[in-house]
Order: sequence, then C-alpha cells, then structure tokens
Amino acid sequence: MASADKVAYVAAKHGIIGLTKVTALETANAGITANAICPGWVLDAVGAEEIRGAVPRRTARPSRQAKTELVREKQADARLHHA
Repeated sequence: MASADKVAYVAAKHGIIGLTKVTALETANAGITANAICPGWVLDAVGAEEIRGAVPRRTARPSRQAKTELVREKQADARLHHA
C-alpha cells in the first residue's frame, strides 16, 4: 500500500513485488517459481512512530485503539511483526 511521507520505502516495496512477478514469468517454463514474502506491519522506527505518535495525534484515539485500526486497514489481523 502506498503511504504518505514514505516514498523510498514504498518504492522499494513495490519494486520487490514487480521484480518477483517478472522473475516468475521469465522462469515459469523452466519449472522455477518465485515468491515474495510480505510480512505486513513491522514494528521498526517508522511503524513505531506511526503507532505511538502520529496516528493518535491525528485521530484523538488512545494509542492501543489507533494501533489496531491502523494495522487492520492493511492486513487481516492486528499483529505487529518485530524487526
């Protein structure tokens, strides 16, 4: 998903997905498959700032509720993966 203020991160993530798709197409006739692992939200410096600060300030919701809502926007569960 695209996110504001994260142009380098989002461009890199989209690039990996595109590279994986092209690799899969180019190697399919050789019986080779290609996969990308996309873990969802990772509690790194960027994720921590969003969850602890930016989202609660923007939404006036408690941090725990804001975290759940933020993560569920882009993935089925509210679990955070640790970097």
